[in-house]
Amino acid sequence: MRLWAWANGLGFLMIGLGFAMFVEEAARGLGISFSNPTGLGDFRAVYGGIQIALGVSILFLTVRGAYREAVAIGLFAVTALAGMRIIGMVIDQSTSPLQWRLLAPEVIGVVANALVLLMGRMGASGTPSDD
Repeated sequence: MRLWAWANGLGFLMIGLGFAMFVEEAARGLGISFSNPTGLGDFRAVYGGIQIALGVSILFLTVRGAYREAVAIGLFAVTALAGMRIIGMVIDQSTSPLQWRLLAPEVIGVVANALVLLMGRMGASGTPSDD
């Protein structure tokens, strides 16, 4: 669980830094364009800033030894991303190949984080553990 907590934190941090440092390239890759610097700044803050904060929060918990909580936050984050992407695909009819490519790792993240949490609940004997 410790390794998975580190992977979650570093993953979100790196994605956030990528969005923050390479704003125009990242936006263009998502099909987003800006008509003024305000949109560019907001994209940097939301796509970069929130993911950086999420990654740092997960890493903070990991360093403190709160692995279960760190993985749970990763699970909540990817579940929200995948869930909202699916809702957007249905409501907005935005089922482009890009949306499917973005959804795939999010769903994998949901499954992986959930499995790590479930396995962490099981002790070495295969019985539930309270740690």
